[in-house]
Amino acid sequence: MTLASQFAFHHANVPQVVLRRGRMFIEVMALQGALGYLQYFLHDAAWVVELHLAGATTLWITGIGFYLSLHRHPLEATDSAPSSGHADTVALAPDRAMTGIPIGSTAVPTEVERPETHEVAAPELPWLVIVWNDPINLMSYVTYVFQKLFGYSRGKAHKLMLDVHYKGRAVVSSGPKERAELDVARLHQHGLWATMEHGG
Repeated sequence: MTLASQFAFHHANVPQVVLRRGRMFIEVMALQGALGYLQYFLHDAAWVVELHLAGATTLWITGIGFYLSLHRHPLEATDSAPSSGHADTVALAPDRAMTGIPIGSTAVPTEVERPETHEVAAPELPWLVIVWNDPINLMSYVTYVFQKLFGYSRGKAHKLMLDVHYKGRAVVSSGPKERAELDVARLHQHGLWATMEHGG
């Protein structure tokens, strides 16, 4: 692997700083391998083990240095890469190396065609306030509460009261959530059984 890496570096268009860091990493790797063999043949002599540990630390340091140099100075494209007609846009900037956007080029906004749709956004559904039938309140009292709280005429309040009595429930108001909550609270204060639900 060490020899293959050396060969690849010598035949690639590599920036000098990357080449130096790469050679240092490869040399330390080779020395570390040699120390490993030496340690084996000398039956784990203490001084060789210490050298091997120091070599492992050095290998990590040079490896990180090599990686950072690659990150800061990405490899340039080789001559076999197709030419785009811009000689100065072959090298890739560090932040664009992964995206393949050449140096000097800027992102140009493009028009995106919106798909045509016939869907119309539905308006937010109102909250419904429902009064339920109960065996406690008199019909005349329920009619009175509907008139008092919602300002309904006697006829409309009477009709809603009959819906509550015969159908078991009636929607007495609708609107935003906050308004529905207030109406439910006021109905409770007057002793009626009321709930709210999202209109459907």
